[in-house]
Amino acid sequence: MSEATRIPELFGSLVFNERTMEQYVPQSAMDVWRGCLKSGQPLPLSAANEIADAMKTWALEHGATRFTYHDPCELGRGSGIYDDPRAVIGAVGELLEPAETRENAPCCGSSVANTAISDGQQVQIAKSVAGQLEATGAEVIVTACPLCKKAIGRGTKGEVRDLAEIVVANIR
Repeated sequence: MSEATRIPELFGSLVFNERTMEQYVPQSAMDVWRGCLKSGQPLPLSAANEIADAMKTWALEHGATRFTYHDPCELGRGSGIYDDPRAVIGAVGELLEPAETRENAPCCGSSVANTAISDGQQVQIAKSVAGQLEATGAEVIVTACPLCKKAIGRGTKGEVRDLAEIVVANIR
């Protein structure tokens, strides 16, 4: 018996092996993949993307996390950084976007508001923001600002994590 056919025996059934690929990857991409394995040539980007999409579908069906992302004021509107955090999240799970996002994302109620409004008003804003994020159906709310994490955490009973925590949790 070859090592390839023993993968489920060695590692369990929750692996994206060739048998699983045949169920999820389009036949044309499988043919290209097999050809590249035989020839030693690099896998074309189009086939790689089809395989990556299939892997993500499979992973979500087998318990990958669904995330939503809150754009921090300074990172987003202040620095124009919107796509990079989403790419990181998309690499490890599914990103579910809230109704108001990117340039239109609401302030979490912390940061500058700490000096301008009462604690009760901050919590009220945080609950509103958390409600929008929870409405996505995501399991985890992610942000890239410690003040946003703290504020949103005060507005939800759900899990709120910093983007760096998501990265660390997925380094293998």
